[in-house]
Amino acid sequence: MKRLLTPTQITGLSLVLCGWFVSFSSSVAQRPPMANKEAERWVQIRRVQGEVTYQGQPARVGDRLAEGENLSTGSNSSATLVVDDGIGTITVSELSNLQIQNLDILPNGAKITRVFTNRGQSAARLRPFVNPDSRFDIAFRGNDDDEEGGVAGARGTEYGVAVGPTGKTGISIRSGTVEVVAQQQSVLLNAGTSSVVVPGKAPTPPRTTGENVQLKVKILPATLNKQVRVSGEVDPLNLVFLNNQPLETGTDGKFDTIVPLLPNRILRLEVRTPLGQEQVYELEAASAP
Repeated sequence: MKRLLTPTQITGLSLVLCGWFVSFSSSVAQRPPMANKEAERWVQIRRVQGEVTYQGQPARVGDRLAEGENLSTGSNSSATLVVDDGIGTITVSELSNLQIQNLDILPNGAKITRVFTNRGQSAARLRPFVNPDSRFDIAFRGNDDDEEGGVAGARGTEYGVAVGPTGKTGISIRSGTVEVVAQQQSVLLNAGTSSVVVPGKAPTPPRTTGENVQLKVKILPATLNKQVRVSGEVDPLNLVFLNNQPLETGTDGKFDTIVPLLPNRILRLEVRTPLGQEQVYELEAASAP
């Protein structure tokens, strides 16, 4: 949904954007000891929309990602991946990066699938596993891009993560149960609940996922050097993008930034939940006094 507001409506403006929250589940985040690498496993690209790259090259439907390989999405782009045995699918939204970390088979035939995301939003939809020792993990970054800050693992469920520019990660569960582990502490999330992980800290206690996503924003009039100050607040779970650039939000979901004003005076703000629900507003900034 898009709305265009006039300059007189922007000054001192407080907006509320509404969407839908969803939730996801996971369990057990420890990597298994002894994995069997004899049987080849892979994750295949099923759908590509817009600018999607695989190992730095344009991604194509049918490409297979092996351990250690990366997939990235640009603005207004996304991809859908399928795990080799049909256990489930992974959706990767725009401005996101996903790496395949582990595709293991244990001696008892259990399959361990582990992916890592250091920015953006990814979600998994999994069918129940036949082998009770099988697992699917989404690991997410800590303070640095390549540093792991926590893991959300599942044994058949639907869940997603939203990783901000400084590593703050929102985790929501739509169905099943997920154990989120960070700083050697864990919380168990059931359907309809969520948690936030800040780098260097344990996961927050489970809370009910709100039905609506909200964005409150205030835009000050443009200065003489054609810059505007944008401040606001979202649910700490969510990602915020301004003109296709991710904004850092605090543990309370608040943000405050100064950006150049484009010639058309339009500011595009987007909010995205851990499971990929999103809402967009386009706002026209007021002129300098």
